[in-house]
Amino acid sequence: MKQDKYIYVCSPYGGVDTNYEAAKAYGKYVLREGGIPVIPHTMLHGIADDKNPEHRAAALMLGKKLLNECDEVWVFGDYETASDGMHGEIIFAGNIGKPVRYISPGAVMSTDERTTNIKKCIFEYEKRYLTIGRFTADEMIKYIDCGIEADLIIEAVDKAYRKGAQWKYAATILNACRTKGITTLEHYRESLQKKQKPGDFAGFDLEEFERKLNSD
Repeated sequence: MKQDKYIYVCSPYGGVDTNYEAAKAYGKYVLREGGIPVIPHTMLHGIADDKNPEHRAAALMLGKKLLNECDEVWVFGDYETASDGMHGEIIFAGNIGKPVRYISPGAVMSTDERTTNIKKCIFEYEKRYLTIGRFTADEMIKYIDCGIEADLIIEAVDKAYRKGAQWKYAATILNACRTKGITTLEHYRESLQKKQKPGDFAGFDLEEFERKLNSD
């Protein structure tokens, strides 16, 4: 690709610092691929409060304005697990005829970073369970490649271990996080503390979900 295409970066934000850092990594990926990244939430980070309805409305308006001027939209993740804001951008892009490309967040990682994350997760698993099977290792890699950070995977493993459960317990937590669009440990812990309203995205309260999981 010639470096003459403006690429709109569609990724989770929600005012979360780690999502801001991830968006910067996605922007660097776009540059490496020969595009010019356009990322509204990196422009507004530390300025607009995503929890303020007026600020959020202004940010979404800016996003649509910038998206309209871009040549393509690159979605980092998939439609099923995208946030509400991302869904709005994807639908808007389709309505105005912008090409939409889906990219696995794991593709953005360098080979060294990916290897480091895999080794870190396996090391922490084997600290608790002594050995790791091929199936479990492959599933861990799958979560890393879809953008779940290593620290969140390790947190889920630790919860399973303290519960006296196996990998399936940790995987259930990680699947729920992925459904909610939660990819970082910070966002996960924040979501457990957040009181959600009926009808929230994904249709369940993560805290209530974990209480049910622990009661099984």
